[in-house]
Amino acid sequence: MTGTLTITVNSASQSIRLASRRARLHSSLPLVATGYLGTGDVSYSVVGGSAPGCLISVVDAKSRLSAEGPGTCFVTAHIAADDTYLAATSGTAVFRFIAPKVIIRSQTIDLAPARLHFGASVTLDASGYRGSGAVTYEVVGGTATGCGIDATNTLTATSAGTCLVVASIAASPGFAAASSAATAFTFEPAPVKPPRKVLPPPAPPATINVSVVPFAEGSDLLTPQLDLQIAAIAKTVAAKKYHVVDLTPFTDNVFTPAFNLALNQNRAMAVEVQLQADLVAVHATDVSVVIVTTPATSVFQPDSNVTAQGRAYNRRVVATLKAS
Repeated sequence: MTGTLTITVNSASQSIRLASRRARLHSSLPLVATGYLGTGDVSYSVVGGSAPGCLISVVDAKSRLSAEGPGTCFVTAHIAADDTYLAATSGTAVFRFIAPKVIIRSQTIDLAPARLHFGASVTLDASGYRGSGAVTYEVVGGTATGCGIDATNTLTATSAGTCLVVASIAASPGFAAASSAATAFTFEPAPVKPPRKVLPPPAPPATINVSVVPFAEGSDLLTPQLDLQIAAIAKTVAAKKYHVVDLTPFTDNVFTPAFNLALNQNRAMAVEVQLQADLVAVHATDVSVVIVTTPATSVFQPDSNVTAQGRAYNRRVVATLKAS
């Protein structure tokens, strides 16, 4: 006699545990379940909590929990069934993410006063602060008009006086905002320069002698060269404001004394006529021109009539310019 024997094998139950933990915000926590016996896959699930952005991610085959803000993340662990053990789910573990405590330190900011001449400018440069916040400047008063700060933190004013400026630094990680005391920047009037003393032009010499030379031998005709010399005398008279011009003629000893005396007179008259015309041209019409009578010849140096050069030097009319 044969029969059928049925044997029923029941899977064993098991448990799985997940411990609650605390961590600083911006860190991630490894999820490690314990207490289970089976070989089924272990997984984790976020089931609630107050922290924003609770997230389980797998990094290098390990599950890690993170959050975007402070608070709690509720997580359960689950193990799948295998041939021997039933599936199991842990109780809810509480993971608390705590924001780090931020210490805010006070700080100071300083601005040194300055004095400068009106019309100048000064670049503001605060010191003494420790934070990384933006540094700004503000005019809060003063006696000068037009106090202004441009984009490069340069302070100017449109009048002499003071500009009161406050420097401020914004809050930054670890440091509170701060402002300086009102600091005076003084724009001083430029020193008044004494009027420049204008000295009167020096008085001209009482007399000066200018020669019209040389005349051609035995001639009283004015050459272009002599005309230029006479025009220069007229310009000197006008510029230096001479009032009298004495004309003294000289000649060499080539001809007779009587001839030379007449020649001298003619040369002086030729110079006088041309000089009068040139004085009118330079607007010096109130000048007296006087011909002085002299001997027919005159020796200016021991050999003046011995050489041709000396005789040429003697054929002249000397103009003596007088200041009065």
